[in-house]
Amino acid sequence: MGQVRKYATIIHSVALCSIDFVSRQDLKALSTLLGSKDYMFGEKPSLLDASMFGFATCLMTLPEDSSSELSKYLQKELPNLVQHYERIKEKYWPDWEQMKHD
Repeated sequence: MGQVRKYATIIHSVALCSIDFVSRQDLKALSTLLGSKDYMFGEKPSLLDASMFGFATCLMTLPEDSSSELSKYLQKELPNLVQHYERIKEKYWPDWEQMKHD
């Protein structure tokens, strides 16, 4: 039983590393596609922008003491995605901070 647990732990660790790597690559690709545009396809938000906002919200609203490396990567390395998140949040939820406390 000890060997099985050992192998399961190794497989789990490799899987987590793979997920982190692929997630970083996906975020980087989105950042590259967004570039300096306000939204992915121009002047108005699209379904892709809404999906990106939802995913970014999961990462951007983690507690500050969170150990999420992906959240830290997004905030430090991909400023245009952070700006995209903030832009949508301000446009559609200007009362975001108030809603968090209600």
